[in-house]
Amino acid sequence: ILADLSTPLGLKLVDKRLKNLFKQVPKVSESWVKLLQSISELDLAHLGMISALLHRFKTTEPTLYEQVKTVGIDSYTKLILGTRTKPYDAALKPCTEIIRSIDIETFKTNVYPAVNRSLLRNPEIIIEAVPSLLCNLQFDLSYTANELAKLLAPPLVSKTESLEASALTSFQALAKQIANGETVLSIVQYLFNILNGTDSSVSKLSVISQRENVLNAIGALSRSPSKNISQEDILKLFDKYFYSMIQQEVHEGLIGHMLQQMTGWCSRLTSVNQTLTDFFKKGLEQKTSTAVTRTAYLQCMLATYKEETITSLIPLHTTFMASYERGLNQPTLIICVHEALLAALIMINIAQMNSAYDNKLTSLWSTLNDSKKQIFTTDKFQREINQAGARVFFQLYEQLQGTLHIQDIGPYTRTFIHLILHSSYEVRKSAYDIIRRLVNNLRSNETDISLALLNALETYFDHFQLTNESGDEMKSTTVSKGLEETLLCLAKSMRTQDEKNKNYALR
Repeated sequence: ILADLSTPLGLKLVDKRLKNLFKQVPKVSESWVKLLQSISELDLAHLGMISALLHRFKTTEPTLYEQVKTVGIDSYTKLILGTRTKPYDAALKPCTEIIRSIDIETFKTNVYPAVNRSLLRNPEIIIEAVPSLLCNLQFDLSYTANELAKLLAPPLVSKTESLEASALTSFQALAKQIANGETVLSIVQYLFNILNGTDSSVSKLSVISQRENVLNAIGALSRSPSKNISQEDILKLFDKYFYSMIQQEVHEGLIGHMLQQMTGWCSRLTSVNQTLTDFFKKGLEQKTSTAVTRTAYLQCMLATYKEETITSLIPLHTTFMASYERGLNQPTLIICVHEALLAALIMINIAQMNSAYDNKLTSLWSTLNDSKKQIFTTDKFQREINQAGARVFFQLYEQLQGTLHIQDIGPYTRTFIHLILHSSYEVRKSAYDIIRRLVNNLRSNETDISLALLNALETYFDHFQLTNESGDEMKSTTVSKGLEETLLCLAKSMRTQDEKNKNYALR
């Protein structure tokens, strides 16, 4: 049971077995509960059994559920959170049901004190258990989030890779459990104080990786579900911390990292001010900027300026064209091409919202149509663009489908398919959303789009069979999975479109 419970599917299978067993032998469930209650020293292996029983009894046996819950929480607190020896990894995975059964009062009185003691005493022992604890709790942690942040900060900058990784994952989980905006901003301020060396509770940061970890935690907090972080709060955060920090930094990698974490906060904005636009303009145009930093600025801008605000970027047209032309002039440098890709997408997004601006893009459309100057459809681009760049290309492809300026979309479709088949699922799924929108858009010629994608798949596999004779198994597996998902996405989208067309015809 312990092994089977490591996955949701395993839990489902175990639950099915228990259901059949309890149906055949009705009294055995009560016997098992009594047996668990009678064991004076439960061990880690029992946690899987307890989780399975909690899952089974949750909706069917409330009395037994409460009895098992008490045993489970006590055992989890003692064996996982209060242990003096590090629990083995397999013991952590099946504890989800136990954690989900913890209510806020039990957490306050039993669980949190154990977490607090262990993180202060021996964080390296229980830190790997903290992320799963935080992400599976079923209540708001705003009331104690500041205290938890202070417990997690030292391991976050400990210079021990495993400790830092688990602490960061814990911050990411904690962020999603904070509903109070003031609490989120308070933790962000605390982390910036650590970053700036003004918080005496944590020693000053001496290596870049420590700063990156703190920045990652700040970025993670932008994903809090809190609804009461105002636009003004975010802009003040930029004024007080981000602008000066980024402008004073000289390490291009750190500048990029800072902007990456700022992007999460920018994505929450629905309005912008001139100060923010000026900050981006200055960053793109300063003499010390590099392709790496400009790409980071443009990525941040892409997340910031949405339909309602993107036309405020029209005055930066010359700056965007300069970024695009760098890619045209240096097509062998993938970072320059990535910069050009972002600039092109932003300009096209502006044109979608302002038809007059479209008149300024004559040279852009010309190069996008010129097979000798298409820098986003080359083999090198397909091979070397990173996952972030692939996401941007997917967005560009969707926008190109919506314009009348592209004479031959084929090369872009082939690149679209290639990147889908060579990306992780997290990246691929954004492309599937685009496929669904394109196929299901009643204003588009959905049949042509579907056929174009299918033809591109066929062309890809003709080429793939010739170039993959060496038998790269990992590559083949990724491609196979991508193909399966893409075909399924297309089939479902076309079926949905057929249903829409039928309903439309009936009207």
